[in-house]
Amino acid sequence: MASAAEVSLHKRSEGLAPLQPVELDLALPPDVAAFALAIDDLSAVLAALEGSDAASSLPGTFALKRRAEYLAGRYAAASALGALGLPGRVERSSRGLPLWPPGSVGSISHGGGLACAVCGREERWRSIGVDVERVLHDTEARELAPAIAHQDELFLLRAALPQVRSGQRLSVLFSAKESLFKCLFPLSGTFLEFSDARLVSVGTTSGQRGLLSLRLERGCGSALPSGRTLQAHFSVSARRIESAVLLGAGD
Repeated sequence: MASAAEVSLHKRSEGLAPLQPVELDLALPPDVAAFALAIDDLSAVLAALEGSDAASSLPGTFALKRRAEYLAGRYAAASALGALGLPGRVERSSRGLPLWPPGSVGSISHGGGLACAVCGREERWRSIGVDVERVLHDTEARELAPAIAHQDELFLLRAALPQVRSGQRLSVLFSAKESLFKCLFPLSGTFLEFSDARLVSVGTTSGQRGLLSLRLERGCGSALPSGRTLQAHFSVSARRIESAVLLGAGD
């Protein structure tokens, strides 16, 4: 079975730096594959991937940044699928959403200088959501907090993560809710607001990693009623936040 490390990362032109894989810091189950790619140099990413299969479905209206993020995300998805030995590639729906090949579920994200994808086998996982974000500055966090979090949520984060800045703490919650929404949307087709999920507990497995418990304040169908609690893995660093929500096939 091919591994992500065996995926070709080569130069497309003379003098071009190779694409750089990056390890996600999330503690994911062993049957879930993750692949991340540095995308700080957008021009280099485009030059390396403009001849890839995914480029054929790239909308011509995308600007440079969006083009590079799209291709890097699809590259990451193909690498993650390959790590699980799953055939096919992620297509693009008429609404612009990722369409994972039969037998797989997954999620793509880009932010904080990364493009990444996380996927698993459909027989084991019902849905997956992943999100990477740049860390908010503290001034940004003060302005955005009322739209993202209730005061009770901020208190929980402050108590659990006293060693990080307020911008990092709010970014953790923002990212975790984004991962939750990305996990649930393919199942319900419901667009959720930040107030539709409530942080109820924070547990840390190390100084920078842990689990958040998020309670649905708005139902997403009979299997995901209001009051249902789901967990989000998270990792926080000075530059970016990583998070993922995994919903098992029997959940």
